[in-house]
Amino acid sequence: MSVLQARALPRAIGSFWLGLCALALVTLLCFQLGFDATATAFVYLVVIVALSLVGSFIPLAALSVLGVASLSYFFAPPRFSFMVGNRQDVVVLGAFLIAALVTTRLVNRSTRAARLSEERARLLDLTHDAVIIRDMQSRIVYWNRGAERLYGWSATETLGRFMHEFRMGPESAADREAKAQLLQTGSLQRELWHTTRDGKRLMVEVSGALERDESGRPVAVLLTLNDITERKRAEDALRKSEERWRAVFEHNPTMYFMLDPAGTVISVNPFGAEQLGYTVEELVGRSVLDVFIESHREAARRHVADCLAHPGQALSWELRKLRRDGTMLWVRETARAMRTADDEVVVLVVCEDITQRKRAEDELRASETRFRTLVDHASDAFFMHDERGTLIDVNRQACEGLGYTRDELVGMSRADFISRLTTTDDEDAKGIRERYATSDIATLESRHRRKDGTLFPVEARMRQFRSEDGHQFGIALVRDITDRKQAEQSLREAQAALAHVTRVTTLGEVTASFAHELNQPLAAIANNANACHALLAEGIWEADELREALADIVSDAERASAIIERVRALAKRSAPERTELRLGEVVRDVLALAAAESAARQVTIRTDLAADLPVVMGDRVQLQQVLLNLVVNAMDAMAGVDESERRLEIRGQLDMQDGRPAVTIRVEDCGIGLKAEEADRLFEPFYTTKPHGMGLGLAISRSILEAHGGRLWAESNPGRGAVFSFLLPARGRSPLDVGPGPDR
Repeated sequence: MSVLQARALPRAIGSFWLGLCALALVTLLCFQLGFDATATAFVYLVVIVALSLVGSFIPLAALSVLGVASLSYFFAPPRFSFMVGNRQDVVVLGAFLIAALVTTRLVNRSTRAARLSEERARLLDLTHDAVIIRDMQSRIVYWNRGAERLYGWSATETLGRFMHEFRMGPESAADREAKAQLLQTGSLQRELWHTTRDGKRLMVEVSGALERDESGRPVAVLLTLNDITERKRAEDALRKSEERWRAVFEHNPTMYFMLDPAGTVISVNPFGAEQLGYTVEELVGRSVLDVFIESHREAARRHVADCLAHPGQALSWELRKLRRDGTMLWVRETARAMRTADDEVVVLVVCEDITQRKRAEDELRASETRFRTLVDHASDAFFMHDERGTLIDVNRQACEGLGYTRDELVGMSRADFISRLTTTDDEDAKGIRERYATSDIATLESRHRRKDGTLFPVEARMRQFRSEDGHQFGIALVRDITDRKQAEQSLREAQAALAHVTRVTTLGEVTASFAHELNQPLAAIANNANACHALLAEGIWEADELREALADIVSDAERASAIIERVRALAKRSAPERTELRLGEVVRDVLALAAAESAARQVTIRTDLAADLPVVMGDRVQLQQVLLNLVVNAMDAMAGVDESERRLEIRGQLDMQDGRPAVTIRVEDCGIGLKAEEADRLFEPFYTTKPHGMGLGLAISRSILEAHGGRLWAESNPGRGAVFSFLLPARGRSPLDVGPGPDR
């Protein structure tokens, strides 16, 4: 007994006992009501038909037989006997049995068919494909859940309606052709465009089967529909990709070769063949070694063998090929061995023409040779460093000038170079880096130290640049300026001598005033001395009187000594000496020197000096010379002005120079003023507006101030006269002034 039969037996027994109970109940009821055999047989038939809807055939057939026995025993005369005395009752019993068996069989078969259809429908609902059954008039009779998911309409909305109502019916020529094919062959396999409920277009693969009845007449069409939109898109994308790659292969300006393990050309793109002067047909089937120059053929064969020995690994090499016309070209080939879909081993070769690159490399090497020759024979030392400050190249002059070999210099860090080869301190180095970072070209002076410890002055010009790959480099051209420094020193000595002459000349202009000023303390000394002598000679004296007279003598002597010392300092020829000083003190010294002269000329001198003027670095005598020259010139310019209007003002104020603190001194007069054409020429050597002047005072004054890092200029006074101004930087030398000062 099978498993299905074992499961069906309990159901059959159960339906039999249910029917038996129902027949017993009906028998009792009919017997009480006094029904005859015909009426009772009809009631039995109704009960058996009802039971056939839920039971199987065999139990119902047994119940039908029991029904005949019950009719014969209880209802057909003679009652309570299985004998039937009337022929009409025999017919009734036979008709009942036949009707019961036939009806039960038909109902049972119909029920099984309906149950089978329901099971099939349930199974079709489980599939992911859309399944639709339509009749021959395109009316939908089945619509599974897959169809609901695919098209968006539910079965309730579609059953009994025509397919064209859902924009799916046979309306196009392709649809009509598909319908004709289905009727002719009984099956259909097509790809059609359908529209979903939300208007989305789908490519659907349709499989159809024609269902016929027993007479062969078509009654329905079973359609299985599968959404292949994404697959079609993938296929289209694949086809387009293959077309693109084929286009790339055939039209790419790069040579492509496919070789078999023996090195025979299997395939080559048109460009590759054209570059070598052949057609594709002429190269296919030939050995690839034929297109290499003879000296490179063995290398080409070895490279192909290496690819075969390392499948999947890309290998590259550079060789020379030979064109059909005999000309040669350099190529860079990248190859890889692989297996095709047919399990054949091939070698794919991508070949790039690098003839121009090779020519450029040769030219670059020649250029580098010329550059190296030029750099090594340059008179200046050449240094090149990377973005970290490490030296990466130097020329021969740099090695000879410092006494080091190239290997000793290359690789030296910035810190080592500054500490070992220069005299630059940390503050100066910081200033150099700041200037270097903000300027295209930075120029500075410094001192370099040779390997033997000797120092020599240099001028360095530095510049930063970026390479094409974005890396930053710096170069420096360094020139030994020992000869120039010696010449500058000689020039400074000559300028100092000339400045001394100018100072003496300026003193000569105020000699009478100095003599008058000196006579006053000397006369006072003489008078006090005579008074002391007279008192001592007479013997009448008091200690306090003598003490007071002697104190006056000492005071007047010190006053005379100060006058002589100031004149001596200006007249003395000495080396410049820069010290920290305040310009207010310089102004006071000059006013003391010019006091007698200004009184003699009846010139009123006023000062207006800011209290917060910073300290400057300078030579006191030279700055006194500059200011005294400007004061004397101002008094000369007011010689023709009315005495009551002869006013000279000296102003001092805080200023800025290149973003750093500075001091400006202005000498303002009320003289004849400046002409426009004179303003630019006043500072030229030997140019003068005085009848007996030499024209050197202002020129030397400007050179002195420039040597101090300042400047001197002239302009018209807005009211009357002229204004001569000079500016000096505050204490603290410039970070780039790392060499000796111009006065040293």
